[in-house]
Amino acid sequence: MGEPNFWSDRRTAQNTTRQKNQLEREIGMWAEMDRRIEDLAAMMDLLGAEHDASLERELTAEMIHAEQAMAKLRVNLLLRGEKDASNAHTSGGWRHGIPGLGRNADADVCAMG
Repeated sequence: MGEPNFWSDRRTAQNTTRQKNQLEREIGMWAEMDRRIEDLAAMMDLLGAEHDASLERELTAEMIHAEQAMAKLRVNLLLRGEKDASNAHTSGGWRHGIPGLGRNADADVCAMG
């Protein structure tokens, strides 16, 4: 992108920029998932050392949110490809057959960070 002739072919430059931005978003989502898993492991260690009903409820809730976020990441991985930039839309009904993806899946994943 820092090359002097990068913008000489505007369409190619825009596609390259779009791909870069998409990859940065994807890396961010996976980094957030990694952080969540580390947090869950720490919570499990705390719970293993001393039983705390409040911490157990919090851990259960966080695990549910992490599972939903992971399901979203899996779907994104499956749908990756040449036509990804097309942003195809669906009625939403297809998500109900995938564990963790219901009507509020997008909102749940957005709440990740």
